[in-house]
Amino acid sequence: MNKEYKNLLVVSNSRSGSTNRLSMESIIEIENLTDSSIITQSRDSLTASFHDIKKADAVILGSSENFG
Repeated sequence: MNKEYKNLLVVSNSRSGSTNRLSMESIIEIENLTDSSIITQSRDSLTASFHDIKKADAVILGSSENFG
């Protein structure tokens, strides 16, 4: 039986690095799943391209808490 892989894109932006660390921890946990069929990619919000987003089956967005 062939496994169907899904592409997950994690896009984050962080001034202090906290959001980036959270994003990386999320990716590590997903990749450690026993029977994972998820291919993960991580991009900074300034370097994520249209091609990255179009290729993804799902996107996780992370940003800092700067509202003002």
